[in-house]
Amino acid sequence: MQKMGEKLSPSLASDGSSVIVTPAVKEKVRQRRNSKEEKVSTKKAHHPVWQPGEERPAQKSLLVAYLLWLFGGVFGVHHFYLRQDRRAFLWWSTLGYFGIGWIAEILQIPAMVRDANDDPRFVKEFNQLLRTNRKPPFSTGRFLLAIMIGYWWGQMIMIAIPQTVFFGLDWGFLHWAIPFGVALGVWTVGNTGREKGVLWHCLVASYGSYLSRYFLMDEAYWFTTMAFCCAFAFDHFSKEWNLEVPKRKRMAR
Repeated sequence: MQKMGEKLSPSLASDGSSVIVTPAVKEKVRQRRNSKEEKVSTKKAHHPVWQPGEERPAQKSLLVAYLLWLFGGVFGVHHFYLRQDRRAFLWWSTLGYFGIGWIAEILQIPAMVRDANDDPRFVKEFNQLLRTNRKPPFSTGRFLLAIMIGYWWGQMIMIAIPQTVFFGLDWGFLHWAIPFGVALGVWTVGNTGREKGVLWHCLVASYGSYLSRYFLMDEAYWFTTMAFCCAFAFDHFSKEWNLEVPKRKRMAR
């Protein structure tokens, strides 16, 4: 019912007929629109925030980490000490990325120790990365490392396959396990540190590019093609931030 002194304004309905819209109705529409805009802006402004676990981990020493890096770094001993078992296995299986990674880590160990200790400085820096990057930014070193490890693991599988009839069996069918080794190597590199991703993107890219061996006769070419495609697929389709609080039960406490 119209209130005393309330002005009515005509409006057209969807069927072309005239509809009377009161100021009260306009106010409700405006409030509803503002509410929707606030929800959208809040959703856009939301950034994931990482918080360490309630239980503070046993504090790791920077000096001990450097000593372990110096005397056992090529075997990943310092990574075991810092509770980075997956990276330690990569180090052990490649002797510190063939010595290159061992040397390159000389400046990275302080950040690794802060990470292992849930240091407030690390938490602040990591949350700043989360605010500025929806997904982990591209890293040339990490990308090349994934290619190298995928290539190496695929080569190890191929070397292990008997080239002749063995125990009365032709083991040639096991060559289809080579792309799996490449994909697993790339995926393992991608799931170290504060980044993670699923395996199936790597598997699809690896097995799809494995067919290039029938067009590229040189083994090094089709192996590199397979590892590159696998690393590219992981970096563009699978990679995301790892926001899970690391479990503190490790081989080295």
